[in-house]
Amino acid sequence: MIHLLVSNKHIQCVKWSHEDGKPSLLAVLYAPYKSKKISDNLNDKELVNEINTALQLQKKKFSFEGEQVYVTIPDAFCASSVVYPDEEMSEADGWELSKWSLGQRSIQDSAANQEFFGRSFSGENKSTFSLKISSILTETIKISIQEMGGSPFWMGTESSAFFGLNPSRGVTLFINDKSGYEYFHYSKNFFAKGLAKFSKNSWKLSSSDGSINEKDIFKGQTIIPGKLSYRRKSHFEGKRIRQIEPFKNIKKNDVKIPKEFTIFSQSVSSALITGDPIGSSLNFFDIPGIQEYEEIKEPVKAVKQDPVESKKRKKLSKKRKSSFQQFFAYMFFFGALSAVIFREQLPFIYEKVESEVRLFLYPPTPDIVTDEKYPTNPRSENNYFNQVSFVRSQSLVFSVFTMTSLFDNEKILKLNASNGKMDIVLTGPKNTLFPVDTLGSILNYSLRQVEGKDLYEFGYLVQYHPYLNEFLKPDNYTTMEELRDYLDKFIDLDIKKLDSFSRNAIEHTPIIISTANMNSYKDILSYMLSNGSNLVLEKSVISSSSTSNSNTSRLYITFLNYSDS
Repeated sequence: MIHLLVSNKHIQCVKWSHEDGKPSLLAVLYAPYKSKKISDNLNDKELVNEINTALQLQKKKFSFEGEQVYVTIPDAFCASSVVYPDEEMSEADGWELSKWSLGQRSIQDSAANQEFFGRSFSGENKSTFSLKISSILTETIKISIQEMGGSPFWMGTESSAFFGLNPSRGVTLFINDKSGYEYFHYSKNFFAKGLAKFSKNSWKLSSSDGSINEKDIFKGQTIIPGKLSYRRKSHFEGKRIRQIEPFKNIKKNDVKIPKEFTIFSQSVSSALITGDPIGSSLNFFDIPGIQEYEEIKEPVKAVKQDPVESKKRKKLSKKRKSSFQQFFAYMFFFGALSAVIFREQLPFIYEKVESEVRLFLYPPTPDIVTDEKYPTNPRSENNYFNQVSFVRSQSLVFSVFTMTSLFDNEKILKLNASNGKMDIVLTGPKNTLFPVDTLGSILNYSLRQVEGKDLYEFGYLVQYHPYLNEFLKPDNYTTMEELRDYLDKFIDLDIKKLDSFSRNAIEHTPIIISTANMNSYKDILSYMLSNGSNLVLEKSVISSSSTSNSNTSRLYITFLNYSDS
């Protein structure tokens, strides 16, 4: 396994393995960039070029072949925001609100080259965390690792690497600053970051991402990279802290640590070697959007037993048996009582539950199709995941295709469609009437004049209609070869095929298709309406300029390989 630490000045590589369950260092590498720039505001392309150059120059000294690669980037490379949605707002609404809030905090960044990752939290303080990062940076690093023979396994911020040390309880990382500390909190309940200062025997905390949970940051494990001075250690009196000593309890194997390795960078590597951020920390190598916390269960260790005694079955004690019988007696009593009280209402209750479930699984659509009209084979009938993916994808494809057919290409400035909603920006004279309501319910509307022109930008947030395709059956699959043959007909496509992964026992292959030709974009949408029910459109993006005719259109597609699943 390899930890690739990326900064704006250099890269660091740490390779390790596990021998008899204990981590052991194999090799380390420090490679500075050729550029002497030290600013945190390096252009994405400049940074990417520096990373690629540094890796290519060192690949003979440091092999990535066959290794799982963990990547960390400075927290300063990302922007984050925390919002607290109203109780009546759905998770999707909270996510859109969080992204909007983040956009307001960093308006200068270009949205076209940004990806959003986040997490939704329920509980006493319902919140949504969102983080924005350059897609150029993440995609290029991923491709570079693959070209060197490595496997992109996890990518996240430096602070989030420490979450893997104690994902069940959560962690709060305190980093020494001249005037105090910078803190990062990660737990199942909330994420937060900010500045902390200990003055007059009390902590003064200030959030930098909108979090209101400052009082709870000391819940969980407090982590300090490196050692604290005697004075600073007194700040944490009465609190249990864990000071991360670089590469402690890790076999060195006479591997020399370069002097350029800082205490903090060594601590990040140590946290990855001794912990595991998978499932707890956000992973930039995964699909953008809300990522759920995944409880990683440790395998149950086998307990050695005497061969003779293992055959004996321990009898239940009378007390245990009595409690067991008592429990079921209570259950039978209350069950019988409920049956008597609600005996006349039971049929209606069952019907109500059934109707609610059906309404959730099969929401009302403009075109109602009966089972006779919509045949399925036994495989697709039992494959709920297949049907849900099919309906969601076709609804998105149909809505985007309709939208691009309704409006001229030059009038479409922006489109971001996914998860049942479309964020649309159109341009035209002030009195222009756009038939946007034909796409679905308008949730939000804005109007802004283009500077220096007699034109306006019309912004719409639309919840598009569900669509049940009568002409494409859910079991009409296409193969990867057939898809490739169709796309090869176009000369103006940029196609990126990412690594396949398994989910719900189905092989997923993400494909990103980019083009500047709107006709090609619409042709692919039309193809998806009539071919390949296993082509799932996850997201559709259009970004155009009001001052030029240039535009970029992207389709984020997942190929579902049911045949090999």
